[in-house]
Amino acid sequence: MTSRDGALDALAQLACELEVLEAVKLIGVEREQTGVPDELALRTLAVLPFVEAMSLSAVANTLFEDAGALLQLGYMAVQIREGFNQRRGKGNEQKSAYSRPYHPDVLREELQRIKVESLDAYRRHCVEVLYKRGLIRSKLYAVDGSWIGPEMRVVGLVCLQKDGPLWVNWRLRIGSESEKGKEGEVVLAMVDELREIAGAGVIKWMLMDALYADGFILANLKYARQIDAMVRLPEDRRMYEQLMGLLRVVSNAWQEFVDTVLNVKG
Repeated sequence: MTSRDGALDALAQLACELEVLEAVKLIGVEREQTGVPDELALRTLAVLPFVEAMSLSAVANTLFEDAGALLQLGYMAVQIREGFNQRRGKGNEQKSAYSRPYHPDVLREELQRIKVESLDAYRRHCVEVLYKRGLIRSKLYAVDGSWIGPEMRVVGLVCLQKDGPLWVNWRLRIGSESEKGKEGEVVLAMVDELREIAGAGVIKWMLMDALYADGFILANLKYARQIDAMVRLPEDRRMYEQLMGLLRVVSNAWQEFVDTVLNVKG
């Protein structure tokens, strides 16, 4: 077994211990799939993010080469060795003789049949486990937005801990939903979900940039949820100039830190 295979086996075991694989029972599908059981396909999809590759086919093929990881996902030895009887394309031929235990297109089809609304319950369960196991120890969070495609953006709450940042909540925004001024309800919904899971005091500080830091969200964080927001002001803004002027007048009212994250206690 190579070191890569060993790491993948360990990550699959971690997903199992954190109930990520168990939580796929909360994911609904539009219709049952013949051949590969839905729960088995969903377990496979749940572990794919742990595999380092650039495409779904490459990720699946890498995973399918690791019999140890597949056994942890619930595959039987005969299924790994002989594969499922999946008929594909014209003439019912398989697309690849190396598609074991089945072709990656089966996973694509499974993704298309998932009931999107059921993913909320899956996400919440996975987040609850992180807090239940005591893996979230900091009260300092940041809002992060990452583009993943044309007019698609993932907005997440990231917990900033000494051992590294950890995504603990997220939402997918599409089209104009990603525009400034419309993110307030998204961020506040994520904050409220964490407060419901881990208690009202789970977040004490929130870091954000100008995309999310409008008056509505700042006021709601501070006065309705008792969360202090820290916002980086771009140096080309008039507000930045005004702030620096105030700090020069009242020089003893502020402190300078090289790295905010490392100097704020979680």
